[in-house]
Amino acid sequence: MKTLGIHHVSINTDSPQATIDFYTQILGLRLIKQTVIYNQPELLHLYFGDYYGSPGSIISFISGKQYVPNADNTISTISFSVPENALGFWEERLTYCGIANQRILRFSEESLSFKDSSGTSLEITARNKHALHNKEVSHSTIPSQFAINGLAGIMLCSAHPDATIKFLSVLGLTCIHSEGSISRFSSATTIGNIIDVTTVSSSDVVTSPSIHH
Repeated sequence: MKTLGIHHVSINTDSPQATIDFYTQILGLRLIKQTVIYNQPELLHLYFGDYYGSPGSIISFISGKQYVPNADNTISTISFSVPENALGFWEERLTYCGIANQRILRFSEESLSFKDSSGTSLEITARNKHALHNKEVSHSTIPSQFAINGLAGIMLCSAHPDATIKFLSVLGLTCIHSEGSISRFSSATTIGNIIDVTTVSSSDVVTSPSIHH
């Protein structure tokens, strides 16, 4: 089995409008769909991504906190991919918008770490390999040479990392790096292709609201 990567990540939100403003006006993603949860139609479901909602570019939000995952087995951080020379642009943009951010280095990749309007932990990662998703269609004021291309990956907290690592291998992901408590797995594509598995409990990496899946 060869899994291409992460299709999307979904998050709970208590502030749908603030979420729309943050992800469209600050991060430059497109609101590609506004619907409801099929089995809970009272809950709003928002989808953001590139212009066409390409797999690997999608992040969605569910209104309310109807689901709280096991604190020891959850996603703690979501990372977006940008071109290699784009971090300076995003550092300046986030700072101008009053969003605290800091540069971090993981597996020789530089990222900006920050939080969204609800406190969800995010990163913008500079990648020397990235896919330009439908950049011929303009839907944002972000210059195309700096724009988010899609998901770079996720940080997955696991209480049973050996079992998690074995499962990722069954899905066809390959361990390409290991550093301290973090093991990095990659799929064969360039967007949404990275899963970092850490043995650190997510109770030590507080996210709010909870990442749904």
